Amino acid sequence: MSGQEKTAVKSVLETLRRETNNAKEYMLEQAKKIKPSRWDPEQRTRLLKEATQDPAVYRRYALQLLQSLEALQVSITEWEEANIEEPTEPLGLADQKLVLTAIEFVILFGISPLFIDGTGVPISKRLRSDVSEMAQIIIDAYSNLQKTDASPAGDQEDHSAHIDLAEWVTRLAELAVAGNSTVTDVGLLLRTRYLADVIAGLFQAGYAPLPGPPDKLPPYAKLEDRNLQRTFELATIDEPRKMRLRRLFGRVFEKSDPFSAFEALSLLQSVSVNTKPHPGPVWYRRLCGRYMSHLVQRPHGVQVALNFMLNNDNQMTAKKLDHISQIILTPPASADRQVTGIKPKKLERRAANSESVLPT
Repeated sequence: MSGQEKTAVKSVLETLRRETNNAKEYMLEQAKKIKPSRWDPEQRTRLLKEATQDPAVYRRYALQLLQSLEALQVSITEWEEANIEEPTEPLGLADQKLVLTAIEFVILFGISPLFIDGTGVPISKRLRSDVSEMAQIIIDAYSNLQKTDASPAGDQEDHSAHIDLAEWVTRLAELAVAGNSTVTDVGLLLRTRYLADVIAGLFQAGYAPLPGPPDKLPPYAKLEDRNLQRTFELATIDEPRKMRLRRLFGRVFEKSDPFSAFEALSLLQSVSVNTKPHPGPVWYRRLCGRYMSHLVQRPHGVQVALNFMLNNDNQMTAKKLDHISQIILTPPASADRQVTGIKPKKLERRAANSESVLPT
């Protein structure tokens, strides 16, 4: 192999490292403005305004990082093709950590702020990192300002980095299915660590229905409510674009490891159900359940579902057993096809596994 592909990957990694460090430095600077003034309400409000006055700044950093991640994936794909006979890893451990940090920034400041409440993965449910801790400080500060009507820049907000949720999630999902997975690339890292975020975005951009008329809305839903506004925005995505997003979800779903997909869907459903004061949308929770049932239809699907449920909690209760049975027995399309698919797998599971599946 010529050194051209290696040089290209190295060059993009340097750009990504520089942009990631710039984003982290800016975020740390804003977080430091907020923290020291917590005991002085007047000064704290002023600094909060300064630290969060232009949300588009964070979007611009996220967009830059997304573009660099896309360029890196192209370079790695060329690397794969040049090393097809003897695949070698283009990313070392430090490089992989850098890529994961960049992805996390894109998700926290690119797509997560556009999610409907009760969907996606909150920061409290994520692995702790420098980015997530600083993001929590800034996001909490921005929310507090909105609650006290001390709103940020408002009409002066820079929209140069504004792209809608459908565009963000399309580009992330395309990254997730890119490459041949013969080496560790951006797509593999995205599917391994941030699959739930990609699925949550695709569900909302591809499946969000139009809210009902005002007299049919829940009593807590107000027309000026931010959540309702986002739902209306998602519903305005034209049907051809929604169909493309659904097909893209199908590609991501098929390429993902079944255990990772089951874990992601289970997390999204759990977060949505337990969000206070109001849970996530019913249609969103149903999609999570439907595709968990689809996973059961795959080869060894029942075993994947049982392994996930049992590996995550050794204390099995009647409620949890009931949850497992609901997932296994809920038909994704037709009951006949479900039973036809499940029966051989139950027999296969019984024959192949001599040890007890459930604790005695």
